[in-house]
Amino acid sequence: MEINMGPQGASLIPNLSDDVALLCLSRVARVELPKLQFVCKAWRGLCESKDFWDLRQKIASTEAWIYVKPSDYPFRAFSPQLNKWFELPQMLRSSNGSSLQGFACVAVGAKLLVMGGIYQTNDNDKGTQGFSTVSSGDVHVYNACTNRWSRASSMKTPRSWFAAAVVGDFVYVAGGQGRDCFLNSVEVYDSTKDVWSYVPNMACVRSSCSAFAVNGKVWVIGGEVVRNQYGERPERGSAEVYDPQLGIWKLIPEMWLDTKKMTGTESRHCTLWKNAICLPEQIDDV
Repeated sequence: MEINMGPQGASLIPNLSDDVALLCLSRVARVELPKLQFVCKAWRGLCESKDFWDLRQKIASTEAWIYVKPSDYPFRAFSPQLNKWFELPQMLRSSNGSSLQGFACVAVGAKLLVMGGIYQTNDNDKGTQGFSTVSSGDVHVYNACTNRWSRASSMKTPRSWFAAAVVGDFVYVAGGQGRDCFLNSVEVYDSTKDVWSYVPNMACVRSSCSAFAVNGKVWVIGGEVVRNQYGERPERGSAEVYDPQLGIWKLIPEMWLDTKKMTGTESRHCTLWKNAICLPEQIDDV
């Protein structure tokens, strides 16, 4: 494990080998991890190391958290182990203090990534009525080991109301609304290198779609095809599956028949029922 040990010859815990000390520190309760960074330089380097979190995963000491974002309040985390809620520090905000909506969140190791969205400002301050919005490509990162927010590299395409999923150390974002149109573009983020890159586009534009990863493949389901309107909105009933190894997408047709849905590549959203996804039979080779 590569960490900054401070002065030459320094150890993590006096009179203990570093291997034993690492095993001891890796079992510290997750909520107490931020306190370690104030003990010494070596412990601070340990908390900031990805290898430290990998070790916690290896010994089953990660303690999964549930993150929730209440409106107009900071993120909160729930620890099932402690049956307790914790309030996270305030996330970094835009320079004009406008509110963020339509963002996507994923967890990668000890980090929570908050990506994209739209900043909404009140135009009354400018002498006009209503609100104005602008899509963002910003990426905010919360590190549970240090209890701090930081900024990562921005997405190549600003987007809001998009789908996101994680495969290993890679984060995939797909579809959503850009600054002037709906999107079918897809990007992947290498969390170990802090680098974004494009992958092949989906077959369909999709906003307000959902995504998840299964067996190393990325599924993007449903979504809208027309910018937000009240009343009846055309939506999709198809899905698309991306294979990172082959670098190709496969379109999955209708997942639930409904006369109000648009067929084929112009279909509406899928149906989810009790965590089951209704899919057609033509997916044996996905």
